[in-house]
Amino acid sequence: MRVVSIFGVGSLIAALAIQLAACSGDKSSDDGCRAGTRCNPAAPKAGGGGSSAAGGTTGGSGGTGDFGNSEGGVPMNIPQDDASTGPGETTEADNPLCGGHAVEPMIEMETIPGNILLVFDKSGSMTDPWSGGTNEKWIDAKQAVVDAIMPLQANLNVGLIFFPHPAGGGGGGGSDSCYVPPHTAAPQMNFTPAADFLVAWNAFWAPVVSDDVEGNTPLSEGLQAADALLQSATLEGTTTVVVITDGAPNCSNDDEAAVADQIAYLDDLPTAWLMNGIKTHVVGLPGGGDPDETQEMIDILNGVAAAGGTTQHISAANPAVLQTELAAIIGMSVTSNFTSCSIGLPEKPPNLDDVHLVVVEAGVEQDVANDLGASGGWTLAADGSEIVLEGHFCDLAKQGQYEKISVVFGCVELPPLDPPPVPE
Repeated sequence: MRVVSIFGVGSLIAALAIQLAACSGDKSSDDGCRAGTRCNPAAPKAGGGGSSAAGGTTGGSGGTGDFGNSEGGVPMNIPQDDASTGPGETTEADNPLCGGHAVEPMIEMETIPGNILLVFDKSGSMTDPWSGGTNEKWIDAKQAVVDAIMPLQANLNVGLIFFPHPAGGGGGGGSDSCYVPPHTAAPQMNFTPAADFLVAWNAFWAPVVSDDVEGNTPLSEGLQAADALLQSATLEGTTTVVVITDGAPNCSNDDEAAVADQIAYLDDLPTAWLMNGIKTHVVGLPGGGDPDETQEMIDILNGVAAAGGTTQHISAANPAVLQTELAAIIGMSVTSNFTSCSIGLPEKPPNLDDVHLVVVEAGVEQDVANDLGASGGWTLAADGSEIVLEGHFCDLAKQGQYEKISVVFGCVELPPLDPPPVPE
């Protein structure tokens, strides 16, 4: 069996493995292949859809290069030149996959910048120290934002909503303690390239005066300002809202109301954003208060996160966890996709009737039938030079639905891909 790994899509931080392992054409039985696989390239595939490769035949990354392959070595399913064999060949004892060689097809890839909207709590409790720490929470949270953004700043746009921020920028309390400026007013920031955002972010916090961090926790007002900013922006790529707070809301919604009522008051906007493909992550920093108040905060933040499609809030008990969680969220917003549905093959398949397309979706390998009905499918050129993805299947692949797409020459045994539903 030959496996030509063509490309990977999805998160920019996901590894992209490219490999080819071949079964020698003179094998008509399983005796030369790894246990659990079949090596019978002469056997035609009924209907052109068929099944796909047994576990272990496509595993590992091949060769070296710029597609996430392992450095300094080649995995066991990629044969090496040997003094007793010709180039690209090995003995049967050396190679459990019957021989072959590694290739790296030329693939047009593009990086699609992500968009992060920070909804950042600037209430008075953010001046309290971390549990067991000495720094005020805002100091480490400010640096965690910088450290999480910097590695991907070339491929990221960032917007900002502070809550609260007293009118005129001065201190105050009173009616101003719940005030959130509109998205068009300072210190709020429209979406801007991350490098420019970091300059403005650092400038805002230096020097810091205590008045800048006074106030309650007007989360509802913060979400409303965030919605206005999202409505006004023209964005491409994946957009994600990240709420960072250390307390339960206590302004326009009645903080004495039942937790379920408070959640119902807050979840309309995250629900609407999710319907437009925008997820809301909620990161909770440690707050004060008695255990009952802490549990109320957790329940409310979990409710907002669930409405925003992220199941539950993220508990950041210390600055290191905060930075790690922010980096993971930001990394998911930057995607790497391929630009064409035409996939050139580096060599002609030995049997045009025994070619499979395999996708990895949510970590599961699946065999793709040529005909997926209304969802499209794929075709192989008559001369075996390329595969063309068609219809909605092509659209999904270009949107990053599949973590990897491979072409397999020969016998395979994998579950079939269910035809993806076509949008109405």
